[in-house]
Amino acid sequence: MKHFRFFLLLSLCAVGAWAQTAVSRTVRPEPAALEQRRAELRAALKALQEREEQGKDQMFENVSAIRHLSTQERADLRQQLRQQRQMATPDNSDRP
Repeated sequence: MKHFRFFLLLSLCAVGAWAQTAVSRTVRPEPAALEQRRAELRAALKALQEREEQGKDQMFENVSAIRHLSTQERADLRQQLRQQRQMATPDNSDRP
């Protein structure tokens, strides 16, 4: 039984080592192909950055078009909120 366990452990270690060597035997691409891939990635990233910058510019243009409330309108909204809050909360006037 001890020999079987030892053989099993040894087999597992050998299979693990054999699997790792298979990864190192993979074919490496040519340097020209790597440079072409890098150039494609750079172009894609540059296009993405340009789109993001255009989106930011449009966002800032839209922000300036937002309507702001006047002082009187803000006061009216605050008054409405106070009234709604008073209706929502129970009357606690009988508490000491």
